[in-house]
Amino acid sequence: FSKIDAGKNTQSLAWFDNESIVLTPSYYTQMIFAGNYGGNYVNSNLSADDDGIYQSVTIDEGAQALYIKLVNVSGSRQTVSINLSGFDDISVASMQSVGADTKSSFNSPKKQTVAPIQQDLEFEASNIDVELLPYSANVVRVGYGQNSGAGFFNLPDGIDTEVKSNIPMGTVI
Repeated sequence: FSKIDAGKNTQSLAWFDNESIVLTPSYYTQMIFAGNYGGNYVNSNLSADDDGIYQSVTIDEGAQALYIKLVNVSGSRQTVSINLSGFDDISVASMQSVGADTKSSFNSPKKQTVAPIQQDLEFEASNIDVELLPYSANVVRVGYGQNSGAGFFNLPDGIDTEVKSNIPMGTVI
């Protein structure tokens, strides 16, 4: 945690002053990663063509949920095709993301340029295509069997999900 205007620390999860709290992209990333995880890792393959994309896949067999974490460190949008062969009984798929068009995007007390988003995903048989924003952290959640997605982590009610504009670094706020 860092006080606004008391020496910038870009690794802080939240900035504050006497009137406000600013949640950072790092905070939102930790929030979605911590809220979406399984107890066991699943072996998975990522194509070599997906340069700048890193992944981790976990499963919660009791909840019948699969969590696919994808991080896009490149400066361009990327489409990832997910093949879930072996999970033929898919009932729901959704994704939570935090991303921005530039690496230097940040939030301030006056403008939020990075916010988490949540969306339902369409799937056909055991295939899901997802588009990853540049510089983004993403969690694809897949419910199978009896899991309708009702137990998935949802963004808290108090979280502002509206992006207001982009502020390049170095701009005086």
